[in-house]
Amino acid sequence: MASIPSQQDLTSILSQVRGLEDEKAKLIQLLETERLRLKEAQAKTEKMSEAKRNEMRQALDTVIMTWLQDSVKDEAIREEFKQGMTRLVDNTAEDSGVWQGVCPA
Repeated sequence: MASIPSQQDLTSILSQVRGLEDEKAKLIQLLETERLRLKEAQAKTEKMSEAKRNEMRQALDTVIMTWLQDSVKDEAIREEFKQGMTRLVDNTAEDSGVWQGVCPA
């Protein structure tokens, strides 16, 4: 037969539960704060990345396409290279080693 917990035991258990609920509420608040900071950082990064992508597109349209027109005579190869470079500009990070290697070239 199970024994009935004393009033002191119940008070202690309820106190522990209340402490855990308080800690949970603090952690939830901290999580929400960090989520907000993450969203702000992502928005800032996206804005910076968009500016960098525009800069990369400019380089693609001027320097690289001029080089391509002068160096490659086959239109199909030129178009394929242009499509690949466009995908690179649209999908790569600004600190990509691939893009950093293309720009000096």
